[in-house]
Amino acid sequence: MKKLLLTTLALMLSVLFVSAQTSIKLPYSKSTGLTNGKWEKWPSKWESEKVEFGYIPILYIKKIDSEIYQLQLDQGGSSSGIFKENVIYDAEKTKELRKSNPNLTAYRYTGSKDYVWTDNVTLNQLSSDASKWTSVSDAKLYFWNPSMGSATLYSSQATLQAAQKFKVTFKSTKSKVKGTWADWSPWTTLAKNSYFELKMLKENKVYSFKYYENGKLTKDYTITYSSEETKDFQKSKKNAFAYKIEGGKDEYVYLLNTSMSSIFNNPDRWSNENDAHIYIMDDVKSGNQTYIK
Repeated sequence: MKKLLLTTLALMLSVLFVSAQTSIKLPYSKSTGLTNGKWEKWPSKWESEKVEFGYIPILYIKKIDSEIYQLQLDQGGSSSGIFKENVIYDAEKTKELRKSNPNLTAYRYTGSKDYVWTDNVTLNQLSSDASKWTSVSDAKLYFWNPSMGSATLYSSQATLQAAQKFKVTFKSTKSKVKGTWADWSPWTTLAKNSYFELKMLKENKVYSFKYYENGKLTKDYTITYSSEETKDFQKSKKNAFAYKIEGGKDEYVYLLNTSMSSIFNNPDRWSNENDAHIYIMDDVKSGNQTYIK
């Protein structure tokens, strides 16, 4: 009886294991193709799937056994955009790839010469913990389809997006005089080669913020959106958003009349938004506070 119960339990766990699946979103991509039997170079720019196609693909991953995985790629939210295939771990191909990149793992489509490669993460990891797709640095998925003459590279990280520059024309500052903050200085016109550079490190939340005056870097911060500080700051400035400076104590970059995600995804909004400007409160690091617009 005990043996029967143990056998039944093992069977139930086996069924549960096989039927479990995870899912990951594929928000950024690059595509290339075959020309005269050779793969063309990957484009330098990553494309936003949402912007380009109006939908973020979802990859469902189910572990069938120790080497086989079922992949279901939903590319459009309808049955016509759903593709389901099994892939099997290819030890020989993986060994070959790792001669040049030790983080690559290869999986071959069953009954095909097409491949899926993973970089910095494996299907085994993703099938048990989907969060690794976004938490592991520079995780990527390659879909090689020579049978169709095309290949697609996916990433979850917007860090791979190129940094964007935003021109700055005016600046105002204030400093402490004998321990008391002085008034804001009049707006001064900056040299033509003055701008801030913005790079998204985590979608709509973490950014690299660099500020240049006359081509010289004067501020270089990693900043993270703070909902708590934003809520508090909006008590006095309704259309404002706060981003905490990494490593700073109560130091923030504030955007007024716009937001980081807004101008990053729509660069024209920095110059077109009504009175959009940035307030940099980094007095511990710099000894002053700065407005730029």
